[in-house]
Amino acid sequence: MGRRRSAVSLKQICIDSITGSMDIWCEDYIKNYMGKYSFLYIIGPFEELTSCQIKDIISALVTKRMISKIHLNLLLHSRVEQLDLSGCSKIINDEMIFTIAARCLNIKHLNLTSCNRVTGRAFQRLALSLTQAVSLNFTGTKCSNEALKLIVQICSKLRELNLHGVKVQDDIMYFMCQVVQRGEGCVKLQSLDIFNTFVSGNAVIAIINHLPEIKHINWINIFGAFEEGLQKEGHFEQGCNVGLTGDKPCQLRSLIADSSFPEVTNTSIYLACIHCPHTNRFVLAGPSGFDHTGLQHITVLKHLEHLTLSGQHDTINFSHLIKILSELGPNLRTLNLQDIDDIDMYAVALHCPELVKFTVDVRSLDYANFVSESEVRVQSSRPFSKLRELALYSKEENLSTDAMVFLISNSHQVEVIDVIHVSAFNDTALFEAFHANKCRSLRKLRVFSCNELSIEPVLHVLSDKLSVIEELRLLECRNISRRNSDKVARLIKRENLDVVYEWT
Repeated sequence: MGRRRSAVSLKQICIDSITGSMDIWCEDYIKNYMGKYSFLYIIGPFEELTSCQIKDIISALVTKRMISKIHLNLLLHSRVEQLDLSGCSKIINDEMIFTIAARCLNIKHLNLTSCNRVTGRAFQRLALSLTQAVSLNFTGTKCSNEALKLIVQICSKLRELNLHGVKVQDDIMYFMCQVVQRGEGCVKLQSLDIFNTFVSGNAVIAIINHLPEIKHINWINIFGAFEEGLQKEGHFEQGCNVGLTGDKPCQLRSLIADSSFPEVTNTSIYLACIHCPHTNRFVLAGPSGFDHTGLQHITVLKHLEHLTLSGQHDTINFSHLIKILSELGPNLRTLNLQDIDDIDMYAVALHCPELVKFTVDVRSLDYANFVSESEVRVQSSRPFSKLRELALYSKEENLSTDAMVFLISNSHQVEVIDVIHVSAFNDTALFEAFHANKCRSLRKLRVFSCNELSIEPVLHVLSDKLSVIEELRLLECRNISRRNSDKVARLIKRENLDVVYEWT
């Protein structure tokens, strides 16, 4: 049986009470002061709350769609260290930013995603107050060059800077490198998001060369930047080295290209892998221009733990990945295979014994072929024993029932199963798998358009007294009728189970 609903925590009761009574808390301010005076600071009913409590209240108000400028005026004070305003961008303007800049001088984590009503002038004023900032997210905003220049000079504790979609250019990146070369400014910056900006490959290489702790750069084609850097070896722009240097390895931990726009060549893959030996996350999903010979360079990444590959342009199939998996598989924690044909589940189990998350997405293939060439070789091993998340997405495939049984029956610690249009996810496979694996760690089961599945295996999981299921979604499954769905809903209600349930 799934977990029964427990009493709401005292903390949640307090938050619900406060957010449900905001009109009362704000009544005196609205009646006597709002519109009559302009206050730099306000000692109000929330003055003694901690930063975490303020964060929880704002989050609850956003979720309930109740947040207003009045609420923020009373909630913001000097102890606020975390502020996420991404969910209320419509009410964030220059006036509110000036208030934050004046009051929240100890802020460490600030998220202004999509707050595009804020002008560059307000960002410039805000930048002066961010001396304690560790993480800044300005995605989709109008943050100005002047503000960014102040940030890279003032924010000496900054670890993460997200400028996704901001109209930033090379000049700002070069300026940041110049400041860091002097041992000032954001010398501790580890993560930089400059996707969908005007930053070029030259500036990206300059960042890699001059920021000593940079580990993650999200840019449209990080692989192409290395190829550009090879051509610019020994060149400088505005005092910054924009060419590849071979005297020390790059500290990047991630190499990601997940857009179909850039072209990634075999040479650029080679250069990226050679210069970034510490990489633990490799994503190549969408770009064209490479083939299976280029992918073999991945094998030099001995610290790799997360691998995502796509065969979208018909340049690779699963047979091309066997050597990669045989060399790197023992260390892999996450494996995501997209649009790759001839996948062998048994080979994955054989070569990747430490997998925690396994995703197969072949929805772009009209017909996905699965093979079972390594079946005999994995009988003596413990396949998928550490798997926590399993996702299988297809349009039409021939995955065998035996392979599905093998996959689920061995995943004793699986917590999430997410399946779309996989015929092998059927009653026969599940009941046989449940005989070996009770799936008592399963928390989330999401099934879409699996027409060979009936309600019986679902009831089996839900009725198990040791089940911990908390989310159940059965969508567009032809053999699960409304009557079946009502039966599940009645069981959840009768037993007071703490399960989010959805059926269509």
